[in-house]
Amino acid sequence: MVDEDLHSVCVSAWLDRTACSSPPEQLVLAYHRAFGAVRARAHRTLGDVTLTAIVDRVLHEAEARYPGITALTLNPTMLRDEDLEERAANFKQRELEEAVRFVLIELLRILGHLTAEVLTPPLHGELSKLGRQHDPARKGADGGES
Repeated sequence: MVDEDLHSVCVSAWLDRTACSSPPEQLVLAYHRAFGAVRARAHRTLGDVTLTAIVDRVLHEAEARYPGITALTLNPTMLRDEDLEERAANFKQRELEEAVRFVLIELLRILGHLTAEVLTPPLHGELSKLGRQHDPARKGADGGES
């Protein structure tokens, strides 16, 4: 079994690379890209029904812990939340970061447990790739493209 801290380290590193000190709106956009990348990679192995059940569970837990995140919805290809993007500026930065961190760690944790950690390295790899390629949320924050 993978140490739970490895998921936390992976998500923290992603946050540091892509969303550290970003305005809430950019954090939400970076989160959508990260969630979408993890979801797309897991979908190849698990399919719609299983992945939807897992995502529903993660979002239910997130809503219980972070009531401001209740506007999250799921479409067939990606987590979407236009309302959250509009309201992101009203969130406390720390609370939004904690909610994003929780959702991604919980998703990685459940997917890892379900697959006996077989998916953990590729899922962590998806988050790692996001920090190494050009990320529009970072343009301007680092002087241009990476």
